[in-house]
Amino acid sequence: MFSAELKNILIEYDPNAMRPDQEKIDPKPFVQSLNEAQKKSLMTEIDNLIRADDFSQNLISQYSGEEFESDGAAKKFMLRLNKYLFEKGDEPDISDYLA
Repeated sequence: MFSAELKNILIEYDPNAMRPDQEKIDPKPFVQSLNEAQKKSLMTEIDNLIRADDFSQNLISQYSGEEFESDGAAKKFMLRLNKYLFEKGDEPDISDYLA
């Protein structure tokens, strides 16, 4: 089960999802608005997800609404997203990782 924060981030990549308030969030400022404990928890959650032996694109697809090319492509997307959110990196283009 994903945290509400991770779900909110992944839903932003779903082209068919619309928030009740009709607003999209930019994932990076959203993460920056979290308190330090929430940021650390989210970072740990993403790291654990990426490192999980049973990682599957299905875990990400259920919230992003996208079908990834492979489990490896989904993992690469999450690695790039993690780098974008917590380090210096460009926001990943999800279309680069889709089937």
